[in-house]
Amino acid sequence: MNALRAGVLVVAAALVAGDWLMSRMMLHMFVQLPLLFAGGVLLALARETSWGRWNVPVLPAAVFVTGVAMTWMIPRALDGAIESPAVNAAKFMSLLLAGAVGARAWASASTLVRTFVAGNSVWMMASVGMLYLDAPARLCTSYARSEQQQVGIALISLTVLATALGLWRLSARRTIERSRGRLA
Repeated sequence: MNALRAGVLVVAAALVAGDWLMSRMMLHMFVQLPLLFAGGVLLALARETSWGRWNVPVLPAAVFVTGVAMTWMIPRALDGAIESPAVNAAKFMSLLLAGAVGARAWASASTLVRTFVAGNSVWMMASVGMLYLDAPARLCTSYARSEQQQVGIALISLTVLATALGLWRLSARRTIERSRGRLA
């Protein structure tokens, strides 16, 4: 399946199942939002293969993608997407664009920029997870407090997993670099 078909399929799935995906906070944050971002990535890859390569400045793209991700972790933004078709359309468009811009910028980003963006993303997820978990009241009026706490636990768990994976990759990379240095 080529990237264009896959991108259209992913976006269509997020659109068709939109009400169901927004019915639970966990589905909204861990399925629909990543689906839309992934759809943008796939559509960007399809554009590259059909129209040629296009460049995106790395730092502005990193700021944009991080800003979009932060926006859709805000409880009021999630509520707004449920309550207003216009806000929901803005969610779709911003996440698709963030996926497309992020995919293009990531390809040309240095290891330092990638590490910085990944580290900040992990820290942001941990912070929001702790906020959702420790808040004494509901933050999202569209979801029960128990759902909010489940998302908090899931975000913190994802943070631990992403950190462990990042450290493992760093260790593996250094091991490979050391072995190459010894063989040369």
